[in-house]
Amino acid sequence: MIAFFRLIVPVICFITTIVGFINLKKLKSNFWFSLFPYYLFIIASLDFFGYFITKQHSNTVYFTYLVFPIQGLFHILLYYSNSKIKSHKYFIKLILLALLISYFWFWFFLSSDIQLLTVIYNNNVLIALFIVILLYFFELFNSENIFHFQEDLRFWISIGLIIFYLFGFPYSTFRSLVFSGNYNIGMPMFYVHNSLSCLMYILFAIGIIKSKISENVI
Repeated sequence: MIAFFRLIVPVICFITTIVGFINLKKLKSNFWFSLFPYYLFIIASLDFFGYFITKQHSNTVYFTYLVFPIQGLFHILLYYSNSKIKSHKYFIKLILLALLISYFWFWFFLSSDIQLLTVIYNNNVLIALFIVILLYFFELFNSENIFHFQEDLRFWISIGLIIFYLFGFPYSTFRSLVFSGNYNIGMPMFYVHNSLSCLMYILFAIGIIKSKISENVI
């Protein structure tokens, strides 16, 4: 059961990748959306390789300082490139700069308490993502796009990210503490976390299929 739930995430992500490449012609009208299938393929591959990293410390470092930053950086750049409000774009630039500084700062202190650094860094990325998503929804609600929001790929990406990161936050942040304290609590949280991850990729796939892509506004 554990092996199944660990492998099902990259499998669903690979399926979403295939959906992306099938619809690549439509996505090509927007530069960052055209990169979305390639991004999904990279994440699915990294998730798959992460399955074979069994040591807790190595697994934590791998996902926190490689997989998670790639996810956060790509999504933030995607929102940045498609924002039409200059003040939002400027604010997102500041967020990106802060994340890059914190990333290299945490690498410098990697030999310190890895669990504490993981919690702090994960929270930084999550806060940055949610701020960017809120900016997107503000822009959406104040534009004519609100009447056909289901055609905006960013809407589906936002819903997927919110569902996964918001409800999966307790597990991703306190995973080591939960498993060291109570294995019976940790495993159900693990199943829920990976189920939410699958749901996120399914929402991405729905968004790719339903979306109508416009050109970049960089």
